[in-house]
Amino acid sequence: MHHPLRRSEAATISVNKILWEAICQCQRCFFRSLI
Repeated sequence: MHHPLRRSEAATISVNKILWEAICQCQRCFFRSLI
Protein backbone atom coordinates (compact mmCIF):
# COMPACT_ATOMS: atom_id res chain seq x y z
CA MET A 1 0.00 0.00 0.00
CA HIS A 2 1.30 3.43 -0.99
CA HIS A 3 0.81 6.33 1.36
CA PRO A 4 -0.08 9.70 -0.25
CA LEU A 5 2.23 11.37 2.25
CA ARG A 6 5.21 9.52 0.79
CA ARG A 7 4.26 10.62 -2.73
CA SER A 8 3.84 14.29 -1.75
CA GLU A 9 7.13 14.10 0.17
CA ALA A 10 8.94 12.88 -2.96
CA ALA A 11 7.28 15.65 -4.99
CA THR A 12 8.40 18.24 -2.46
CA ILE A 13 11.97 16.93 -2.60
CA SER A 14 12.02 17.12 -6.41
CA VAL A 15 10.60 20.67 -6.32
CA ASN A 16 13.20 21.71 -3.74
CA LYS A 17 15.93 20.22 -5.97
CA ILE A 18 14.70 22.22 -8.97
CA LEU A 19 14.44 25.41 -6.88
CA TRP A 20 17.93 24.86 -5.43
CA GLU A 21 19.44 24.43 -8.91
CA ALA A 22 17.63 27.57 -10.11
CA ILE A 23 18.91 29.55 -7.10
CA CYS A 24 22.47 28.35 -7.75
CA GLN A 25 22.24 29.47 -11.39
CA CYS A 26 20.81 32.86 -10.36
CA GLN A 27 23.65 33.38 -7.88
CA ARG A 28 26.20 32.45 -10.56
CA CYS A 29 24.67 34.99 -12.97
CA PHE A 30 24.51 37.62 -10.21
CA PHE A 31 28.18 37.23 -9.23
CA ARG A 32 29.17 37.24 -12.92
CA SER A 33 27.35 40.57 -13.41
CA LEU A 34 29.15 42.05 -10.37
CA ILE A 35 32.62 41.32 -11.74
